[in-house]
Amino acid sequence: MGIPHVPDVNTSKGMGVYSAMGVTRTPSYIDSNGRRVSTEGAYLTPEVLARPNLKVVCGAQVTKIRFNEAKRAIGVDFAEKEGGPVWFVGARKEVILSAGAINNPQILLLSGIGPSSELAKHSIPVVQHLPGVGQNLADHIVFNSCFPVRPSYYVGRYLIPKTVREHMSMAGAVAQYLIKGTGPMASTVQECIAFTRVGDGEIGRKVDGGEGEVPEDSTSGEGAPDVELMAAGMTWRDHGHKKFEAPAAMTITTTVLRPTSKGTVTLKSADPWEKPLIDPCYLATKHDLDILIRSVKLAYQLANTEPLKSIIDQTVKHPLLDHALGSKSNAEIEDVIRSRVETGYHPSCTARMAPLEDGGVVDARLRVYGVQGLRVVDASVQPEIVSGHTAGPTIGIAEKAADLIKGDYPGGTYK
Repeated sequence: MGIPHVPDVNTSKGMGVYSAMGVTRTPSYIDSNGRRVSTEGAYLTPEVLARPNLKVVCGAQVTKIRFNEAKRAIGVDFAEKEGGPVWFVGARKEVILSAGAINNPQILLLSGIGPSSELAKHSIPVVQHLPGVGQNLADHIVFNSCFPVRPSYYVGRYLIPKTVREHMSMAGAVAQYLIKGTGPMASTVQECIAFTRVGDGEIGRKVDGGEGEVPEDSTSGEGAPDVELMAAGMTWRDHGHKKFEAPAAMTITTTVLRPTSKGTVTLKSADPWEKPLIDPCYLATKHDLDILIRSVKLAYQLANTEPLKSIIDQTVKHPLLDHALGSKSNAEIEDVIRSRVETGYHPSCTARMAPLEDGGVVDARLRVYGVQGLRVVDASVQPEIVSGHTAGPTIGIAEKAADLIKGDYPGGTYK
C-alpha cells in the first residue's frame, strides 16, 4: 500500500528519513510486568504521597473556584456527594485547574468565568467575561471497520471465551500473565498503528475515487499525517457497552487527526452536580467527512492486501461486519460513518492558550486571562488538537507548567 515501516513514530527520524509517517508497533505505557501505567501510578509514588505538603482527596468534586474582590483565586469549594457538606480549601499562591477539557469549562463557568451571555442564562454572577471558555472543543473522530478473521487470529477469544477449548486457552493466558507478565493478556489490544495522509499524495490517490485532492489541509505542514489507523485482533461496538454478536473479527480504527469541526461545552444548569452539555459537532465540516471516508476506504484496502488478506475469512458474511464496504459509494459510506462515528477520547482545546482576541483562555504561562492566581494545566489549553494521542503532550504540558510555577516562586521547596 506504500505505508513504510517506521521503528519509532515519536521521533522525526524513522528509517533515516525526516518523517513521522509510517506503520509501527503501538507504543504504550506498559511496565516490565506487563501492566498499564497511568500518570497517577507514575507520579504519585508512595514517596510522593508521603510528603507533608501534599494531601490527595479521592471521590471529591470541585463545585466552585472562589475569588476575592481583586479577582484573585483564593481557593476552591468541594464536596463528596450532592447534598453533602461543602468544604473549602484555601490557596496561598495559586489554584491549578486540571479537570480536563470537559470539566474545566464547567468549573470555570460555575465560578463566573466565561461568556457573560452563558453565565446570565443561569444567573451566575460574572467574575470575568471570557468568551473562549468551553468553545473550540476538538476531539479525534474515529470509525471502526470490522472484518471477519480466521478464529486463530481472534484475540477476543481470550476475553469472551465461548467454547471449552477457548476457556482453557483463556486460563492458560491468565496464568502466563500472572507468572510472567506476558502473553495475550498483556496486549494493548490495538497492537499496530499507522500514520499517513489520505487527503493528497500517493495514498490519497489510491482512495480518492477520482475526486482529486481534499482542498483544505489542516495538518501542521507538508508531509504531516492527516489520519491514524489502529489494528486490533477483536471487535466492539458502542464503546464496548453492548455485546457485539458477530463472528470472530478484527478491527481497523481510522482517526481524523486534525478535525476542523469544533464543538462546545456549556452548562445545563448552575447545579455543579448536573453534567455539562457537550456538543462535539462531529463531521460538521466537509473536510472531516472527506478525510474519514477516504480513511475508511483505506482500511478496506488494507484488509484486502497482504499480509492481512491471508487472515481475513472471505467466506464469512455478516450484517455487523464491513466486508462489503469496498462495493459502497461515497454516499453510502457516509451514511454508515454517520451512524457509527465515535469519540477518540481525546477532548481538547476548550481553554485554549491563545491571544485573548483569538478566543484564548490562558496566556503562554497558562494563566487565565483577567484574573489572578489561577492556571489551567491539561489538554484543554492546547491551541489545536495534536496529530496523535493526547496523553504524552498533556504530560509535557504538566511538566512545563511545573517549571513555570517554580520559576514564578523562586526559593521554594519542591521535594
